[in-house]
Amino acid sequence: AKAFPKQQISLHLSQVLDLPSTFFERIIDYGVSKHPKQFTIQNCQLTGRREDTGRISYDLVLKYRDRLHHGFQSLAGFGHGGERMGSIQMAVLNVVHADGEYWELWHGDGLSAETSGEVAKAWEEAKRLGYDAYKKKLIAEGRYQEQSRGHHRGRGRRGRHDAVLTPDV
Repeated sequence: AKAFPKQQISLHLSQVLDLPSTFFERIIDYGVSKHPKQFTIQNCQLTGRREDTGRISYDLVLKYRDRLHHGFQSLAGFGHGGERMGSIQMAVLNVVHADGEYWELWHGDGLSAETSGEVAKAWEEAKRLGYDAYKKKLIAEGRYQEQSRGHHRGRGRRGRHDAVLTPDV
């Protein structure tokens, strides 16, 4: 941080190992205490399939959003009918709920003027309306997706249950 005083330090949050949220909280608390203006957390599992509350990476952004920079990275692209990513509107609802400062789109979505335009338009509308009103709008339009009981982890993706933490990590 001293060598690059204007550079952000970003912790990318992605639940691939079965670690407790306290593991990440210790890292975030350290970053906030040592580099409060330069420390950023990024949820790398943003979806538009449902509300993302209940996922550790999303809940950490909600918990710390008032204390540090934070943003999102799409889990997948919106292509193929939103099979993996879900809808733009539900993803926007998740970003607005957490007061996201930025959103990194999947490569192909970022290159597509059409998709980027749809995202920008939906995000502006959701910010203008606010989380509650935008959610009500999605419900009225039949676009809102309830939170599922068990979170889908993606095809072929299984958490490592045999992972071991080293002491003092």
